[in-house]
Amino acid sequence: MKRYLLLFLSFVSATALHAAATITGRISNAATGASLEGAEISVPGAAAVTFSARDGAFVLTLPTG
Repeated sequence: MKRYLLLFLSFVSATALHAAATITGRISNAATGASLEGAEISVPGAAAVTFSARDGAFVLTLPTG
């Protein structure tokens, strides 16, 4: 997968101290602007992973802790 990705985080929210955080956004090719389907999104050290949809959109829910 190309490394020329632009990651736009639309918003990050955590509802409480012990609540899970949810990261949503859209991922695209930086050179062409084309959406990237199936890109893996993760946070190093967190036990969470997701993949982008056809339009590049994703939702990643991080566990509490």
